[in-house]
Amino acid sequence: MMAVLLALVLALLPLGGCASTGGDVAQARLQVVASFYPMALLTERVTEGVPGVALHTMAQMHTGCLHDYQLQPRDMKILENADVLVYNGAGMEGFIGRIAALEPGLKLIEASDGQELLESAAHEHEHEDEHEAHEEHYHGDANAHLWLSPKRAMAQVENIRDGLMAADPEYAQVYRENAQTFLQELEQLDGQVATLLAPCQGQGVVTFHEGFTYLLEDYGLHQAGLLQTDDENAPSPRYMAELIDHIRQEGIAALFCEKQYSTRLAEAISRETGAKIYTLDTIVSGPGGRDAYANAVLQNAQTISEALKK
Repeated sequence: MMAVLLALVLALLPLGGCASTGGDVAQARLQVVASFYPMALLTERVTEGVPGVALHTMAQMHTGCLHDYQLQPRDMKILENADVLVYNGAGMEGFIGRIAALEPGLKLIEASDGQELLESAAHEHEHEDEHEAHEEHYHGDANAHLWLSPKRAMAQVENIRDGLMAADPEYAQVYRENAQTFLQELEQLDGQVATLLAPCQGQGVVTFHEGFTYLLEDYGLHQAGLLQTDDENAPSPRYMAELIDHIRQEGIAALFCEKQYSTRLAEAISRETGAKIYTLDTIVSGPGGRDAYANAVLQNAQTISEALKK
């Protein structure tokens, strides 16, 4: 009997390092699960202080983006006890169909619902040469990384708010007030990012992940080059040569990598072109906290601004 009780308590404990509750987690009346870290950051602010709500993060922070994520036994265990699942959508979580089938009573909130999506680089930049298939490990036709732009994150917060109000109408006003406070902060963040990037408008940017395309387009920059790869899917020599030529011809002086990924290829391109490497945060892991999202976005904008000014 003791083992059964212990298992139940463990199943109800917050996972992934981001939790919000208006009371004891084991006694929570509403179990909310966020698919991964950025969704937890946004949802945490909307559920803040709501009585009897526990927020769990499903995928561990070391997972990164969930393009190819396979559900783990621990995921299914936490979902068995969940009432609501907040997920990014736009093709990020390919396992949602399976969850919907296995947990038909689970309320699903798609944070990206209704947003105009950009085409994924994996689809947009398909190359006829079969040796250029290094981008095939990114699935789907849409770019799902909306949370990296505060303009898009605001729409995600509105979807999360509306979904939680419908799932827990007794506390609808609290969700509404929490979201309004957070949205006002995000509007201020939007203004800060716009100010930082205003001098850089019209400039081309080379990144090593498509995640920043929304941020760039929303603030007047454009994706001048993109190298989506990982250590298991190295780009072909031809692709590398074309990108290096493009960087030289455009006079691009900055390459933007992500702290979660290897800089090996960026270093090779930097040696060939003289472009300096800077690091951005895809916000798929971090310390958590009320200001974690805003701090990460602002740091990204400051890094881009400083790099392009130079």
